[in-house]
Amino acid sequence: THPAAGTELNKIVVLFHDIYGFGLPNTRHATDYMAGHGFLAVMPNTLGDDSWDENRSLASEDFGAWWVRAQLLFPQMSSDPHFYEQVDENFPLVLSTIKKVTSHLKSAYPSQPIGAMGFCWGGRQIDLIARHPVNEVHIGAGALLHAGLMDGPSITNALFPLKFIVTEDDAVKFPEKYERTVQAVADVKAANGLVHEVVLYKGMQHGFANRGNYKDEHEWSETKRARDEAAEWLKKNL
Repeated sequence: THPAAGTELNKIVVLFHDIYGFGLPNTRHATDYMAGHGFLAVMPNTLGDDSWDENRSLASEDFGAWWVRAQLLFPQMSSDPHFYEQVDENFPLVLSTIKKVTSHLKSAYPSQPIGAMGFCWGGRQIDLIARHPVNEVHIGAGALLHAGLMDGPSITNALFPLKFIVTEDDAVKFPEKYERTVQAVADVKAANGLVHEVVLYKGMQHGFANRGNYKDEHEWSETKRARDEAAEWLKKNL
């Protein structure tokens, strides 16, 4: 999605969808929303035809099989420092897709910096990207919205600034992960000066920023606030 006519383009954002894929209308709406902030907003279809059907329950018998298959594309978080040394070898598909997209954008818009924004599952992709030098992936900052599966290593292994927008729902379900992430922000800043942020959205449920009920005034207000925070973070750090 391009910015509105007459709006100066000065940055690009690549958005990464959750497990429900490219077709979820609210997720595509987020792409248009970011274009409203002046970004050229792009959302690659990284799951292809293998996204999870939004009308099917996560408690379905075959979700487990889908999840295992999906792990071949997007690795689980790991505190093993040697795990990420093997990411290129073991998970070449997702990284090669990302590099194709960002290389094309960099070729077409060589003067424009590129940021990343991911919802839940999409945060895994940004977590993967952040472990690679900016000159390889062409992405210089990331915003992760309700990426409940992230952990401290997401901060300590990142090579560019990350902003975590965390729901109270995720913080309650995964308190140790949340605490490790918050602590890692402080540790990294003290060690090398790289600044990350973790923001807690009290009262909000996982998925609100791209799968919420936008007819609910409060939920839509918080969704806009989260997206606006992500946009300002990217503008500041790119």
